[in-house]
Parts: sequence; structure tokens; C-alpha cells
Amino acid sequence: MAEFDLPPSMRPTATESTSWSGGTESLASSSAEDLTEILWRRGDLSHLLRPHGQHRAYGFIHRFTETRPHDMGPVVINCDRRMGKSFLLVALAIERCLRLPRQVVRYGSPTFVQTDEIVQPLIRQILDSCP
Repeated sequence: MAEFDLPPSMRPTATESTSWSGGTESLASSSAEDLTEILWRRGDLSHLLRPHGQHRAYGFIHRFTETRPHDMGPVVINCDRRMGKSFLLVALAIERCLRLPRQVVRYGSPTFVQTDEIVQPLIRQILDSCP
């Protein structure tokens, strides 16, 4: 599993335990599958991101929202082509839906076809990783 930088409020503690995987166990002794399940249950999909560009942008967005909880943005990310912007934004949208009940997330693109060709496969790809 790749290393990643979580916002302080989302970082697991060494003594944190899980009870949904057939018993209570500490995170330190958890398998990769158990950790994936824990992160999904928390609504944390950062483990799916690439370690450099995507993860840096993810950290920036979370730090921005933690320090300005009532600020609706906009958040502008200046990045290169092929950085994985669409994947990052879809992951953030799914995280929001996991963390907050009854969310409606809108995704815009110049055409419906682009949304269908780009976003739908990414949603499937991310949800396929759900334990």
C-alpha cells in the first residue's frame, strides 16, 4: 500500500480498532484488505490516488476545506495534462457521498458524451475497489 498524507482528523491511531471484520484488531496488525475496508468505511479514498500530483492536490483540497469549513470555494488546481484530475474529482465526490448522507454531487463537462465517456468508467473503477 502506498504512503499518503491524510488530514490530521482522518489519520488512524495505533490503538484504533475495527469490529466489522470479524473481531476487534489494531490497525498495526491489519492486513491490506482490512485497511482498505477501514478506509472505505471512513469515506477515505486517498489510498487509490497516485502518490505525487493527485495526492498533493487531495491534501491541498482537504487542508483548504478543514481551515475554511463554510467557504464554498472555488478551489483552483493548476496542474499538468494526464495528472488524473477526473479520477481525483470523482474520488472526492464519492468520498463526500460516503461521509455525508443524502448528497447530490454534480459533475460538469462541455458535453454529455464527455461525461459519459470519462466519468462513468471512473465511477465504476473506484466502486470496483470497494470491499
